[in-house]
Formats: sequence, C-alpha cells, structure tokens
Amino acid sequence: MRLSLSVCVLSVLAVSVALPAQRASADDATANVQDVSMLVDAKINGKDTWSPGGRELHWSVSKCPMKIQFKAVVQVDKPTKITYRWERSDGAQLPTQTFDVKTASSPVEVTPPDVWTVGASGQTFRGAETLHVLTPSDMSTSTPIRVECP
Repeated sequence: MRLSLSVCVLSVLAVSVALPAQRASADDATANVQDVSMLVDAKINGKDTWSPGGRELHWSVSKCPMKIQFKAVVQVDKPTKITYRWERSDGAQLPTQTFDVKTASSPVEVTPPDVWTVGASGQTFRGAETLHVLTPSDMSTSTPIRVECP
C-alpha cells in the first residue's frame, strides 16, 4: 500500500488600498471656550464700582441691603453658539440662555437678567455667583462675595 501525501498551499494576497485621509477641517472641529472672566458692580455711596471677579470681594457698607450686578466676558476660538447659565450660592439658577458668537477670539459680555440684592442690617452676607458655560465646552467662573452691614 502506498501512501501519498498531498500538500495544498494556499496563498493569500494582501492588498493594501490607500483611502484618502479624512481629516477634520478647522471649520468642522468643535469650538472651544478660551476664557471666562467676571466683573462685579457694587453701588457704593451711589457710585458704580466695578471690580474684577474670580476672587472673594468684600464690602463694608453704610446701608443694606446692597445691590450687586455681575457681568462675565466669554471668549471662544471660533464662531459658535454658546449655552450658559448663571448660578448663585443661595440655590437660585437663572434660566439657561444661548447666544451666537460671530467672531473668533472676540470677548463677548454676558449679564444676568437681574441684580442680586444682598445683606441685612447687623449681618454679614456671604455668597457667590457663578457663570457656567455649558457649550461648546464646559467652563465656569465664580466670584465669592462678602457684605458687612451695620
């Protein structure tokens, strides 16, 4: 009896196909928030006094309650729509709002729709206001405040 052995060789041909690179263009990429900063206006003795935020601000005033106005400046790296919300340490959250930024790297001012009235006679008020940018990227800035009332 004769034994025969067959060997079958299978050749695999690997073909490499180069597809055109699909890179996201600068226009297609998502915009990013570059900076968020805050200014705070406290009327002291009838005069507007704007102070840079992002740090604790402290006032000893002669009359309470005191009205405080916040303002933020948002800067993005390309035209986009920004969604944001103002939040307070007392739990108040103002409605989420949006606006369109038409020019990249141009500072855009954002002001809450109301003035925060704080402080009572004989007490020290402590609180904070935060601007929370939700889109195109999540970023926030907060300013703690302290108001001493006689």
